[in-house]
Amino acid sequence: MKTLLIRGESDPPPELREIVRAGSTAVDEVSTRELSTFVSRQGFGIDRIVVWAAPTDQQVRTLASTYAATESNTDRARLLYVTPADCRGAPSGVDRDRCLSWPQDKDKVRMLFMTAG
Repeated sequence: MKTLLIRGESDPPPELREIVRAGSTAVDEVSTRELSTFVSRQGFGIDRIVVWAAPTDQQVRTLASTYAATESNTDRARLLYVTPADCRGAPSGVDRDRCLSWPQDKDKVRMLFMTAG
């Protein structure tokens, strides 16, 4: 599976990058500063999107909501939102089981990538 890793102002932890790379056939990583406009998952030619967001990074949260809104219900599982905060304040449209807190949910992230989830 081809994966796009989107980050905001803060870099994702090295271990998260390692898990994503190990569970993907290819990984592209971009920051929100590098994205001049919204590009659909299909437009990027990727299978899933992993969004890493600090709790205060509103630009990344908004982008995650945009991706969630553009995916059909069956494709919404292709979006994974990972944050160092808890998921009570997950971005709008991001399914509860697709918002994971780092590092508490590290094993869940690993399992999703081992099972192509």
